[in-house]
Amino acid sequence: MKKRILLIDDDADIRELFAISFQIKGYEVFLAEDGQRGIEMVNSDPRFDLVITDRQMPRMLGEEVIRSLKLKYPYLKIVLMTANLNPAIAAVAEAAGADLVIEKSGDLPDIIHTFLTEGISE
Repeated sequence: MKKRILLIDDDADIRELFAISFQIKGYEVFLAEDGQRGIEMVNSDPRFDLVITDRQMPRMLGEEVIRSLKLKYPYLKIVLMTANLNPAIAAVAEAAGADLVIEKSGDLPDIIHTFLTEGISE
């Protein structure tokens, strides 16, 4: 059975690019255009192996998505990705419950694959 990833990002091009990369690696990928939609998708079917959320999105920041999901699904693995990674953002995301905080880059699919298969972070 394929592992299921939910990717939440307001940028359609980013969603599609990463979705293709994850599908090539053998993952089943679901896409949400914002945090509210992502939360709705998890609430309707929480059997995701991983949720990846962007930080900077309209209506809801990534750390708010993480906090909301972790309250209801503490076992759910969640990664925050951001274009502007710094220690303050990482600290806020980790306090919200992020399992991994990474910079948004072309290496993201490889880092996530390693995280899911070997349980290690950068």
